[in-house]
Amino acid sequence: MKRAWPAPILITGAVLGVLTFLFVQAQEYDQGAYSGNIDLVRQLRQWDATLIQDVLKARDGLLPHYDTLVSAVEQRRELIRRLKTGPAGMYGTGQQDLDRHIEAYEALLKQQEAMVERFKSQNAILRNSTRYFPHAMEQFTASVARSQMGSAMQLDDLLRDTLLYNSTAGEDRKTRLMARIDGFTKTRNRYPAGLRADLDSLLAHARIIVTHKAEVDALVIQLAAMPTARQSDRLFQAFHAYFAQAKRHTDIYRFYLYALSLLLVAYIAYIMLRLRQNARALAAANDALELRVQERTAALSLANTDLQAKIVEHAYAEAKFQGLLESATDAIMIANCEGRIELVNAQTERLFGYRREEL
Repeated sequence: MKRAWPAPILITGAVLGVLTFLFVQAQEYDQGAYSGNIDLVRQLRQWDATLIQDVLKARDGLLPHYDTLVSAVEQRRELIRRLKTGPAGMYGTGQQDLDRHIEAYEALLKQQEAMVERFKSQNAILRNSTRYFPHAMEQFTASVARSQMGSAMQLDDLLRDTLLYNSTAGEDRKTRLMARIDGFTKTRNRYPAGLRADLDSLLAHARIIVTHKAEVDALVIQLAAMPTARQSDRLFQAFHAYFAQAKRHTDIYRFYLYALSLLLVAYIAYIMLRLRQNARALAAANDALELRVQERTAALSLANTDLQAKIVEHAYAEAKFQGLLESATDAIMIANCEGRIELVNAQTERLFGYRREEL
């Protein structure tokens, strides 16, 4: 027959199991992980803004090199990596909403990085032409003046329109600039053969400025319009919603753990009180039992004393009787109801000639 577990052991095991489950569930919310992930998303926002600022500076010629652009791109890659696989990373842990927002943000970053690379390439060509164009125009104007061929005023107009278009592009300025370029192209043969190559180079740079300026501005607009900030807001909200839910979940189990702990403490206090009451009752019972034992012992001692006195008295009476019996001059015999001789005196032995054992 299988031995059943005692009820107290089963109850204790069940209580310990419930306490362990509640304790584990109450530890799920990690404030450090929440703060770490939220901080990473904030850094993503900052690097997004830094990237756009650097793009604008690079377009306006205020950025001497592209190192800061490269740094912004690498920093965002690292932040995404930490969001996915860092110490507090949540990617791939079953939180589909978080995974979806991280993947969407990562896809936007890849598109933006490709556009940044195109911007760097187009802007480098544009910057090279805008730096070269005024110097080339100055040399070409001097050469034209020396040859006394062409109009210096038309060259100044070309330089002015090109620089204005590069400063603030617009369809009207583009149209006017292209018209001037076409005009110089049509009158190319009026210039000496030795100046035509310089004129062709000058016009080529002007065309580069026209085409690449539009492409660079379009890329800047596209980069600024990329919804990375909106996606980072969604990612922020997703993390906040997840951790808010986790906190609510944890708070519920903490409340249950707290309530059960209070009940357990109250039950232990009740058991301790019962044990104290039982101990007092047991002590009182022991005292009463000891008193009763003492009283019984005293009574037994008194009864024993009386019994000893009676035994002594009986022994004295028996000895006296035996003495009287033996000293009698007559033969005395005492028999029981069955006729068996129980007692004889010495005179009887002498009278019958038998010892008392034989009688």
